[in-house]
Order: sequence, then structure tokens, then C-alpha cells
Amino acid sequence: MDAVVDDGSQALFQFQSPNTPPPAASSAIATTTPARSNSLGKPKTQASKRNRKPPPRILPILSVAAIAGQGFISGNGTRMLPSQIVDFQRQLDSLNLPVQIPSSIPPQMPSSFGEESIYDRLIAFGAAGAEFDSRWFQYFRMSNPTFRKLLELLAPSIASRLPQSILPDVALAAALYRLAHGAPYATVARWFGLDSPEAARLAFFVVCQTVCENMSMFVEFWKEVELTQMGFRWVSLPNCCGVLGFQRFGFENKELGTSGSFLVQALVDTDGRFLDISTGWPGTMSPESILRESKFFASVQQSDELRTVPAYDPGNGVLFRPYIIGDPSLPLLPWLLTPFIAIDDEVTNLGEKEFNAQHSRGMALHSTAFARLRARWQLLRMKWRDDEVEFLPFVIVMACVLHNFLINAKEPFPEECQELGASQQREQFPVYKGVVDERARWIRDKLAHHLGRACFGRMQVASFER
Repeated sequence: MDAVVDDGSQALFQFQSPNTPPPAASSAIATTTPARSNSLGKPKTQASKRNRKPPPRILPILSVAAIAGQGFISGNGTRMLPSQIVDFQRQLDSLNLPVQIPSSIPPQMPSSFGEESIYDRLIAFGAAGAEFDSRWFQYFRMSNPTFRKLLELLAPSIASRLPQSILPDVALAAALYRLAHGAPYATVARWFGLDSPEAARLAFFVVCQTVCENMSMFVEFWKEVELTQMGFRWVSLPNCCGVLGFQRFGFENKELGTSGSFLVQALVDTDGRFLDISTGWPGTMSPESILRESKFFASVQQSDELRTVPAYDPGNGVLFRPYIIGDPSLPLLPWLLTPFIAIDDEVTNLGEKEFNAQHSRGMALHSTAFARLRARWQLLRMKWRDDEVEFLPFVIVMACVLHNFLINAKEPFPEECQELGASQQREQFPVYKGVVDERARWIRDKLAHHLGRACFGRMQVASFER
């Protein structure tokens, strides 16, 4: 898959080779601060009252309550929403209670989960024909038939990289569950019958690598350019081949704290598909620099494929070659059209106004695509810790590939994600102020003139109808 991850010298994160094992299991991060003195001169401890360990006599009671909670989830997991399970499990795990089971547990209290995992239960529901597919969709963001098609694509590669104790279908289901709901590895291991959080972690990163290597056909800019053009014709951008923009993803870093970030360059179509992905760029890098160092830029500049796409003839004697619309932070190029920059916050020409209006509609498609990506795969909504952040670009690419796969499979967007999937506000990067390509300026002027005439015609029709 071209331009999935750039190997430019300034790229902050790189994918590891297929044979490179995933990172070691993450350890807890401990921080300390100097002790302070109170008014009596005695040092204050760092932990507050709410962080102190409960008195010993309380531990058995809390342990019983925690085991009861685990038993409740175990018995009712398939009746709960996956997000409810994740939240409930986080609350239980935050108690950080001793592993041992108190001897005073009432006989009716469950002391273990049993052998059956949630995945096993979902399969059992399918055999019984009881509410199977809707629950499968809630857990994995896809129907069971689509899951099986995905498994068919990935199973041989997954099996070759995992120990025999982890079956390919379990690994795929566990990885999709974590990606869709942001579940911790401990929760994933518990609910998918894996023997440890480390096993869940291994399964997750093996699936990530396999998706990106085996499903490159789902992210190809040149594959269906003409269909992409047809989609943009409906938003009054004739012969447009995509929207190019950037998204920022945050992470926690020892040097940067919670303000660490990197940028993702992506090209999308009117259906929200990702046609090209370039990720792992430092958050301080300018969009123009990222574009010029990306494989996508080189492929368009050096390839004749975009030039071979038929030109659009609006019937006024001017042919419009294929082009892409891009963020104002990018340079204006013959194949990359950016908006007119207003002088004194106003664009007076009708054609320029109409071009900017349609351009803005197009850029909104880019924001919506990422909003829906984060809503469908909620792991992307979280800040990643420093010990795993090098793999976040890898996970983003996997999420984009699976996002495209589900669109092609005509899987519906989850109802519970509709609000989160609404278009998010686009980050405003500094406007490009470099040298302007005169040929590109002429192309944009002609397109603006065409859009202005079309707008004027619609205004006349509307006035006549009134």
C-alpha cells in the first residue's frame, strides 16, 4: 500500500518489519514529587486520603463486592452493551484489590468466571439463532458474515505469527473488540479466553500488522478514480478526485507531557473512504513539508496516471483536468487546488465566493471521515502512553483500512456512534504564503468562473420561480 507510512528522514514513527515482535508488555508508570511540610513541620505524604489503602477489615468486604461485580458481568455480559462492560470492568480494576478470595464469601457468591468467554457465548447465540447478529455488530462493528470474510483474508497470516494456543478467529475478535471500544488488555484477555494481558497485546499487534500487509487493496487512490469523480460531481466539484487534509493525534510523552502529537495526512472521497494515508509525522512539522516529503506527492508528481484520466468538458470550451482540493496550508498546484484567500475578510467575486463555498463543503467531508473513524474505532479517541506510542500510526492505518472494508461491505454506521461521528471542527493550520504556481492560479480561476456562472443560473431560476 503506497504511502501508508512514509520512510522519510523526518517521520517520527515507522512500522516495524513483519517479523519484529510487538513491544514488551507495558509497565505501570510511577511518579514521585518532593514531600511538603505542614504547619507543624511534619512532612506530608504524597497520597491523599482517597488514595490510601483501605483498613484491613474493609478488604474482605470490598473483595466480596468485586467478585460479585465480576460474577455479574460474567453472567450478564452478552446482555450488556460492550461500552458498559468496559466501563464496569475499569471501575472494578481500579479497586486494585488482592487476588485472594476471602474465606467468608457466602456459598451462593460466584468465585470465578467459568470457562466460557464472551466470544464463545456469541457463537453459541448464533447456533441458537437468538439475537445473534445485532450483538455481533455491537461488539465488533460488523455482522458475522462480514467478520467471516475478513477472517478468510487474514487467518493464514495471523496463524503463522501466533502460538497455537491463540486461534486466528479469537485473535481477530479480540483485536476488533479492543479497537472498537478501547478496552484494556486485561479486559480483552478476560473476555476472550486469553491467558494474560500480554497474550491479548500480542494478538492485537499481530492483527494490526496483518491487516496492513494483507489488505492494501482497500486503500488505493488510483483504483477507482472515475467513481470518485462521480461522487464529487454531486457536490459541484467537477472532475475532483479527492480531499487532502490533516488530522492530529495526541499522546503522552515524558518530555512533552500530555501535549505530544503527530499528524496524519489523508486523502478521502465523498463516501468517507481513505484513498491514501501517510502517518507518523511530528506535530510541529508544517503541512506543506509533510506533503512534499510524502510518497503521495512523489507519486502524483512523477506519475502520468492522473493526466490520463479524462478531462471534464462543461460545454464552454474549457476542459478541466483531474484535480484534488486541499487545505489552505498547502501550496496551490495544477493538480491541488486551495481556496481563494480573502482580503480584509471578504471575497467579492461571485465565482471566487462559490468556489470557496464548494471547497469548504469538500473539506468538511475530510473532517467527517475522521470523526466517523474515531467514533467507530474508539481506541483512536484515547491518548496513548509513551511506551506504546510508536505503534499508534500502525493502529491508525489498520483502522482506516477496516473503515474502508466496512464501507465496501455496506455495513451500517453504528447507531450509538452517530453523535460522535458528526463532523468535527477542522484544525486551522497557518495559511500557505509561498510562491504561487501561475498555471495553477489560471486553472482555479477558470473553475471559479464556471462555478460562478452555474450559481448565477440557479439564482435566476429561483427568482423566476418566485
